Amino acid sequence: MKKGTNLLIVLIIQLCLLSNHSSAQINTTLLKSEISHGIPEYGFNVESDTKPSWDDPAFSEAITKLAPKMLRFPGGTLSQYFDWKTGLVITQKERDEKNLRDYREYTLENRPNMELNSLLSLKSAVDRLNFTPIFCLNVISRSLENQLEMLREARSLGLPIDYIELGNEVYESKGDFERKYPTAKDYTDTMKIWVTTLRREFPSAKFGVIGVVDKKDDRSRTWNDVMVAELTNTVDAITLHLYQGTGVGNSYELGEIPVALSNPFRKMISLTKRISELPSNWNVWITEYNLFDLNGPVAETWSHGLYTGLMKLLYFESSKVTVLLNHQVKGNPSFRSLRGRDQRLTAEGAAEQLINQAMLGQKTATKIDFSDNPDIYSGTFSYQALTGWTFEGADQNTAVLINASVNDVVVDATNITSSFYADQKFMPKELMIQPKEGNEISVLKTQGRDQLTLKPYSITVIYYYPKDEFYVVNPTSNLRIRTNSRGALKMKDDSFTGTNQHWTRLSTGINTFQLKNIGRARIIKAISEQEVTTTDLTDTSEKTIWKSIQTNNNSLFLENTFTSKRIHSSCNSGTEDLRLKDSTYTDRCVQWIFKPVETNRNSYTIKINDNPKTSYSYYPNPFENELKIEDISLLQEILLISLTGDIIIDSKVEINQKELLWNTSHLSPGVYFVKTLNKNGVSKTYKVLKK
Repeated sequence: MKKGTNLLIVLIIQLCLLSNHSSAQINTTLLKSEISHGIPEYGFNVESDTKPSWDDPAFSEAITKLAPKMLRFPGGTLSQYFDWKTGLVITQKERDEKNLRDYREYTLENRPNMELNSLLSLKSAVDRLNFTPIFCLNVISRSLENQLEMLREARSLGLPIDYIELGNEVYESKGDFERKYPTAKDYTDTMKIWVTTLRREFPSAKFGVIGVVDKKDDRSRTWNDVMVAELTNTVDAITLHLYQGTGVGNSYELGEIPVALSNPFRKMISLTKRISELPSNWNVWITEYNLFDLNGPVAETWSHGLYTGLMKLLYFESSKVTVLLNHQVKGNPSFRSLRGRDQRLTAEGAAEQLINQAMLGQKTATKIDFSDNPDIYSGTFSYQALTGWTFEGADQNTAVLINASVNDVVVDATNITSSFYADQKFMPKELMIQPKEGNEISVLKTQGRDQLTLKPYSITVIYYYPKDEFYVVNPTSNLRIRTNSRGALKMKDDSFTGTNQHWTRLSTGINTFQLKNIGRARIIKAISEQEVTTTDLTDTSEKTIWKSIQTNNNSLFLENTFTSKRIHSSCNSGTEDLRLKDSTYTDRCVQWIFKPVETNRNSYTIKINDNPKTSYSYYPNPFENELKIEDISLLQEILLISLTGDIIIDSKVEINQKELLWNTSHLSPGVYFVKTLNKNGVSKTYKVLKK
């Protein structure tokens, strides 16, 4: 009986392994789940001893590509041996004086080439790269008074003091840590004093106490319990570090890919358990996460990129996770996102870049469910092939989809959008086990209306507008103003919609415009001098929100009287005609903005605006090969400036010039600034992103 049972188990495992290697196509439909919440502060742990200078242009550009919202100062374990006054690690002499015996690599004599990491250089980086610092306090080799002085100095420089981490991995059974804090209770007693003192100076700051995920010895086994018992009402969060191995040996074979990729799902089980043990008022700061494969065969392969991509998306599942930092930007090959003097992306960095840029400017994350999501087996452990989230809040929504299987996956996206374009990074299976740099990862750009094919072992970002759009259409130029409404609308191009969504920017030309409600056959009309109202344009029971669109003079406006807002239209000269459905003409062309106005429910109006707004518009943002700037007749000069302050493009505006088109194909991806100077000498600056 026992022998037969063993044979059956072996047969089941073999069948599971065969299913992992099936090349059959998977067909599935995207479905939004009920799991939806804000997006964590995401970014990197930046080890002070391995990063280049913040003033290094290549490093600044590379950090920009990785698009972090938060960076950790001054790093991980190094932070406990860091002297903020020098911007370097402590000396051997000080170590001897304080009886510090561990982590001797963090000694100035052993780090002669360490780049200065001062508060002044951090301030310069924050200003240029636009990230939030999280301060990891030195609770081992520095006093409360010293660290309070550091935070005061940071505040005086204009650095935000929003997140404070109370040490780093002091639960470890290391000599220095145990001598300083023999028990978890010794640590909590000290931190009560620290937090009480620091809160008086920084009342709006959030504090995170050090916690543990893997309880591997007596010290760590009870550590979290003591944190909860002693500090529940003292701190705001617990900080956790999540690392997981590969499950493979010293070599990496094709058949072991499912084994390696199962580990983010295994670690998620551990994290879920730890979160369930925490007080309801605590958030979770994951200030380090990555594959743990020191000098192993998986690090720096595309498997590594998929691994950390899965970790990031899986950790989104808990709304308590409010900080999510990858370890690390630069340094050990087992972890790094950047390599070389020219700061090239690793395979892992390429995955981080793709996902981070998809979240740029977004506010809300919603988990994606799949109508068919096959299991992948690693032994008897199984995990799902597909993982995905949508991100919303910016002008354009995004979705990140990871296909961790060997199969092509055909995705029906019609539940979330009616059109999209996508960036996909992947590697053929036979190359998955080889170390690769980021620029060696295969890239596929596609666009479509309903279906998308996910390559095996791929990370895909979909860029899309919400489903059920309708348009104000110019049939001559085919340009549209996009919006949504709860009522079904039929426009000139016969497109249909439902649901409540938004207007977004789009310039138009001349001739006919029509907005029609198919249910009540009502049409917007306008004349040049008098107000015309149609009362049943849409059947809306919720607010229809109009997005801000900029314009120049001689405005008309389209009014949503339910929300007391208007969409304006204008032109720069009186030589073009706008013709609406009732055959009434005006001597104005169109471009739309909004302006508040008091009106009655369910009424829309087009009429003359006596006090037009003056501004300009630029799009797309993010941009790739071109950046277009319109309504520039009131400007005299427009500049494109790099993060380092260099002027990339300087354009003088000619008389009667209406628009400007820049060729940006030669620019590196990253953040740039559009600076304008109007004819009154007033300048404005706007941030744009090159994909």
